[in-house]
Order: sequence, then structure tokens, then C-alpha cells
Amino acid sequence: MAVKEEKYDKARKHLEIVTEWTANSYREQELSLAHAAEEFGRALASLGALAFTERDFTEARTQYLKALGQSHLAVDRRDRYRRSYLVASNALAAEAASEAEARAILDEMAKKGVTPNEITVISAIKTTETFERCFGFNRLLLGKGIVRWARCV
Repeated sequence: MAVKEEKYDKARKHLEIVTEWTANSYREQELSLAHAAEEFGRALASLGALAFTERDFTEARTQYLKALGQSHLAVDRRDRYRRSYLVASNALAAEAASEAEARAILDEMAKKGVTPNEITVISAIKTTETFERCFGFNRLLLGKGIVRWARCV
């Protein structure tokens, strides 16, 4: 209306009021979303912790992965869930019955952006049946920059 009447100062003031109101509303919603994401992440992580207690590492890994998938998580929470996912992956790699199963765990970790640590690598290498397979697995990990070296025994 003010624009039609060429009262641009009045229109500007009105738009500034609307802008301030929407900015405040946006900040409130953003805070609410961040809080909801944190609470949901905590609930998922609690399910992961319960699964750890029950030695169900597959379920623990699944729940921590879901928690990692939440947007608006604080950096420290994301790091905590990433470490828990890594520990669950290490436990699964330690229980892997075959090299293929161990490789699948490493591949999923890579797809999810979680870098295996020495425990993961040692657990995976122990699934190899021959020195040649171990050496080949070691070269694969070296090539991906996951490890500097690993000993084949």
C-alpha cells in the first residue's frame, strides 16, 4: 500500500519491522532445531550405548551412524558419535569371520568418512589367511593412507 502511494520511507520502515520479526523467528526456530537435533542425537547414542552393553556391535554401529547423520549437531557431539562408531566398527572387525567381512566394514567406514585406526587395521589384517593376502591387504590400506605400516605375521 505504501509503495502504491509512493511513501517509500513508510514502506522501508514496515519492511524493516517485518525483516526484524522474521529474523527473530528464524533464530528461534534455528535454536529449536539445534536443540531437537542434539536431543535426537543423544537418544540415538543412548540406543547405541545400550547395544554396546548387550555386545550387539552391529546395532551400536547403526545407532551411532544414525546419530552422525543428524544435521545441526555440535562439533563435539559429532566427534563423540564418530569415535563411538569407530569403536563399534573395531569390535565388528575383531569378530569378522572372513577377510571379505573385514573389508566390508572398512569400506563402509570409508563411505561414512570415518578413518579406521590401528585397532581396526590389525583386526582386519588378522582375517587374512596367507602372508600374500595380508601383504596385499596391507598395500591396499597403505595406498589409501589409512596406515603407515602393518605387520603380517
